[in-house]
Amino acid sequence: MSISYLNNLNWSDWTREERFFCSCLYEQVNSDPAALVRLINSETSLNLKENVYWDIGYEVCLYRDYQWHRASSPIGASQYSQKRTFDLCLFSEDTIVIIEAKAFGRFSEEDGNKLARDRKQIPELLAKPNLKVCTVALASSIYFENHGKYGKPDILDAFDARLTWHALFKTYHNALFEQADKLYKSLPTFA
Repeated sequence: MSISYLNNLNWSDWTREERFFCSCLYEQVNSDPAALVRLINSETSLNLKENVYWDIGYEVCLYRDYQWHRASSPIGASQYSQKRTFDLCLFSEDTIVIIEAKAFGRFSEEDGNKLARDRKQIPELLAKPNLKVCTVALASSIYFENHGKYGKPDILDAFDARLTWHALFKTYHNALFEQADKLYKSLPTFA
């Protein structure tokens, strides 16, 4: 089935929104987050522990929700951003992996500045000074290729590793990940 006013396509064929693709990734790996950890290790140099319990979160409002559960301070009265949201997070007892994703767009200097603050604030918030906070940039393979040629070199410095939608497609064979990989700087298909 398809929708006539969407050029006889489905919405999933049209969207450029990384939250949509992140939700697909969350659904793909929710039953086995350690599989994503293994993929990250195979594609990057993070060397995350594979044989420990991992949990995954989607659209994670860590500061807000942690403080609410701990009743540590009234909402809005904290030094931590109540609206800060991470696309995906992997949680183990001694590590949090923040995955920030882009599909059509690109990362900014502001993204890097926020992640630098998060790297300091999260262990402080959780009262775990030895907690390892890793950051992964998830984007199109085209974006990373172009960034190497034309981008500002320090934009991606805040990230510990890079992962592509194409690597996810090769692993999970989900066509939506291949679609996400091809979106960067693409042109509209319906005029």
